[in-house]
This record gives sequence, structure tokens and C-alpha cells, in this order.
Amino acid sequence: MTIVVACATRTEGRAARRVLGSEATVLLTGMALRRGFPRDIDSGVGVISVGVCGGLDPGLRRGDLVIPEEVATPGGTVHRCDVELTSRLLEAAVRLGVTVRGGRLVTTAGLVGGAERAALAAAGGVAVDMETALLAGPGRGLAAVRAVLDTAEAEIDPAFARVWPALVRPWLWPQALRMSRAVPRLTAVASGVVADALRAPDPGRPSGRAGAR
Repeated sequence: MTIVVACATRTEGRAARRVLGSEATVLLTGMALRRGFPRDIDSGVGVISVGVCGGLDPGLRRGDLVIPEEVATPGGTVHRCDVELTSRLLEAAVRLGVTVRGGRLVTTAGLVGGAERAALAAAGGVAVDMETALLAGPGRGLAAVRAVLDTAEAEIDPAFARVWPALVRPWLWPQALRMSRAVPRLTAVASGVVADALRAPDPGRPSGRAGAR
């Protein structure tokens, strides 16, 4: 199965490429898919969303991984992740000894916090990002490995939904510095799980393609 790794930002993309090398094609989508994503990718290709996310579950801590069984769009459509591909990723995470959670990853149109974040958690969301559910497509295997960057107790300022406008605000520089160090490190951990899964023997053709319900 051909694998494409989708990363939102250049920072995440560079970290993924360093770890994965030639084992998978890494595409940059932009935050909330602002750069777009090829809709003509052949049926049967597996797309793995790799990068960071926000934790909704209060038990999640920075650095924990989320490998969801399903993802939800901003409009509420739920897509089941590819069963076999997700299973291989979970097995790889266990082999590598990282803390991992399954469940539902919610894709939102922007960074969320406060009451909105609490509502998503109450509705069953484990973590939140801005891209994964938008990557779903007919006949396309979808999976995700996302590392928790921020939690309800330590939220990212919503201004970082657009990086450059945020960076002209001096009071946000300390948070920007912490993120500049954390994002590549966490993405490398997530990419390491993908690399381990790809190197493991393939038990067969993945089944249970992503499908809306």
C-alpha cells in the first residue's frame, strides 16, 4: 500500500521527512488545508495525518500520542479510520513504548479553547486538530498519528491560528519559542511511529476504508 503523509506546517513537514526519509511521500497541506490536498490521489493510497494536536481528554499530557479510530469534520460528519492501518500504527506505538490514546479526533476550522474545547470533550472528542477529517476521500485509507502539544490546562493562544500575525505580538514570543522547540520534537515522535509501522511486515491489504456515516 502506498503511503502519503500529510503535514500541516513546514516545521512538521521537515521533522517528518527527517524521520521517514524515502519511506513515504510527505505533503504539506497548510493549516486547515489552506494549501489544499490532491483530490486525484489514486484509490487504495493510505493517507496518514502526522503532526501535533490539542488534547481534549483531561488525562492527556503534552507528548502523548493520539491514534484515532474515527475523525469528525467541523460539520459533524464522522469518518472511520482505516482499520488495518490504524492497527499497525497502534502496534508500532506499543513497540516504541510511547503513551497512546485512541478514540475520536475532532477537526475544527480554527484553534479552540475554553468553553468550546470543553464542549468538544463532553461530546466525546479525545483531541482536536484542523486538518485530519478534511483529508478523507472515496477509496482512500485514512489514519492519523498526532502528538499532544497543548491541553485544556495549558492552551495555545488562538492568535497562532495564523502564525505570522501572532509573531508581531511581543507578549506571545515566549509561547512561540516553546512551540518552535516542541513541534518538531513531537512530530518526530509521531513520525517514528509511522516509520516503525511501515517497516513492520504487512499482514495483508488494509481493510475498513474511511467512510462517512
